[in-house]
Amino acid sequence: MKLVSLNIGKVITVNWQGKPIETGFFKKPTSESQQVTYLGFKNDQQADLAVHGGIDKAIYCYPKEHYAFWEKELGIKIQAGAFGENLTTIGLIDSEVNIGDVYTFGDVELQVCQPRFPCFKLNIAFNNKEMLARFIDAERFGFYLKVIKEGIIKPDTSFELVKSVNSQKVSEAVKAFTERSSNKALLEQSINNPFLAEQAKDYLGRFI
Repeated sequence: MKLVSLNIGKVITVNWQGKPIETGFFKKPTSESQQVTYLGFKNDQQADLAVHGGIDKAIYCYPKEHYAFWEKELGIKIQAGAFGENLTTIGLIDSEVNIGDVYTFGDVELQVCQPRFPCFKLNIAFNNKEMLARFIDAERFGFYLKVIKEGIIKPDTSFELVKSVNSQKVSEAVKAFTERSSNKALLEQSINNPFLAEQAKDYLGRFI
């Protein structure tokens, strides 16, 4: 397992379809150590705090393994942080990582708590009106990490799995989001998962 890139960003205003949009989506790799609090990286920002950031969306992780798929799909070269992730990693794939698994990045402890469910700002980032729909169809979402122990993460920090739980793969939770009421069994499994973030359970509960 490897941390490929540590990415942070500030809120900026961009123009999209003739309207100004505030967003913290655009993350850039940093070579500097970053302080991690229970709300995420101290130097990182989100624009719409109603749906982004917070304890259960503190840090977003996206597997480097998905980059090859998207580069082929889109026909472009993609730089680390392009999906708005804070951590670009190798070895943490949605189909293998469990909701509830705990990893240490140096002295920081992070717990997988829910898949990332994308919004229209993916379209802005890739200048592609179809990107959001394609992202959902591909089911390569990545996941959010909850901060269990605060500390410092360095760009070259090694990380390891310190607690594995047999609850539900991130990819299964993603299918609960994408299939919704057409897969009641998976919905119920997700809602009853003690490690899945409450906001995710509340959303899925609408489709029972």
